[in-house]
Amino acid sequence: MSSAADSKVSALVKRVKDLVAQYQKSSDPTQQQKLIEKISENVRKLIKEAKRFYEEGQFQESLNLYAPLLDLVSRLGIRSLEGTLNEGVGTLYLAWRDFTKALKFLQQARDIAQLSGDIDAEDSAQYRIAETYRRMKLYKEALKILKAILKNKQKKDRHGEGIVLNQVGLVYLFWGKHKDAMKHFQKALDLFQLIGEQHQEAVTHAFIGETLRKMGKYVEAVDHLSKAMPLLIKENDRENLGLVYFNLGSLYVINKRYTEALEAFELSNKINPRGARSWAARGWLLEQLGFPDKAIACFKRAIALDPENKGIRDQLTKHGIYI
Repeated sequence: MSSAADSKVSALVKRVKDLVAQYQKSSDPTQQQKLIEKISENVRKLIKEAKRFYEEGQFQESLNLYAPLLDLVSRLGIRSLEGTLNEGVGTLYLAWRDFTKALKFLQQARDIAQLSGDIDAEDSAQYRIAETYRRMKLYKEALKILKAILKNKQKKDRHGEGIVLNQVGLVYLFWGKHKDAMKHFQKALDLFQLIGEQHQEAVTHAFIGETLRKMGKYVEAVDHLSKAMPLLIKENDRENLGLVYFNLGSLYVINKRYTEALEAFELSNKINPRGARSWAARGWLLEQLGFPDKAIACFKRAIALDPENKGIRDQLTKHGIYI
């Protein structure tokens, strides 16, 4: 975090604390209500900072903001912000692959949205719950939720509809149903092209590239990955750019271009250090090239990011390492 950003966050935190102190001293309901509005305004600014930390991969810094803010708004009864903060904390635990905690906070966010009748907030929380189920390999449960969200989004929120179509595609992709994945990714791509949403169009090209790679359509896969790369670089979308390099590395391995594959996996790790698959792929390749110590180091990074991955754990077990 830069010193300017650090100062901004510190100033906002101090402002909130001062306003809370004034609220606690006041016995005038009208003044208390005005103070609640000011507190809410500044909490929203801090939520933006917490989201920025999350997008930059600074998850602990993000939680350090989210957690005390959630406690504060819960005590003050600011329900709308309580839901937003629960979703933020749940999303962080999802990134950490702590699915139990992720579901706890995301379901609280959904329940708050349902009580207030906020359909958009409910859909947002449900989307994250579906993503959690996908990562838990509970594919049917994920699809059930996503299809319900699609009914709310269709033709009313074209951007949101495309995002959900991509998530449905990801469920099918990781379920091994590649034709179904392609069908939904293509719908999302057509939609994003129609509304001129170039960033999400690039993300969808990355997803299609991976699907085509898994289907053995390597030339087409490279075409989509190449289309994705320039805009992902421009948008500084580290997660999806890391995905592109992971897939390019995997294609280089298929073509026995091992030096280029290793470079691609290294770039993927550098761009998105939280990509477990890239660490595992890099470890596997290093082992094939005769560098067992470097391979083990990569497998350790991978298992730390994806502790339930049996394939990565088996690679370490082969070397007598039990984690």
